[in-house]
Amino acid sequence: MVVVWRAGHETTAVAALVAGTVFLALGFMSTAAETALVGVAESNEPGAVDALNQLQGRTPVVWSVAALAATISLAILRTGLLWRWLGISGLVLAGVFLLASVSNLVGRGVEGGYSLVGAGLFIVWMVALSAGLWRAVPATTAPGPGRTP
Repeated sequence: MVVVWRAGHETTAVAALVAGTVFLALGFMSTAAETALVGVAESNEPGAVDALNQLQGRTPVVWSVAALAATISLAILRTGLLWRWLGISGLVLAGVFLLASVSNLVGRGVEGGYSLVGAGLFIVWMVALSAGLWRAVPATTAPGPGRTP
């Protein structure tokens, strides 16, 4: 985000940093709840199982994914540092996740098996983002064998 900041888009850089931090925090919380749920699932405590299931299911990770994809996409589109299609596809991805969150509020029956598709799209987008960032780093600034950063 330093590059976005230096390009004169301080607000976008801060928004992407906050979205990334929230995404990581909620991801850790959701993973912890799911791990605890696996540990308690075979016990004779249905209240604990139900509470952990509700916590894991209601953690708004989907909103944080949408915010992360949207802010990174805006940074891409405003700075022009990466491919334009990557920024546009990230905004579409954010829209898909927002629609998924609305369908989750309506009821789990609406969502169906599409949550796996959304997660797959997010992974593909992150791989493309990583490839773009890797490609964008000039060879003279990248530390390599025998070079110090």
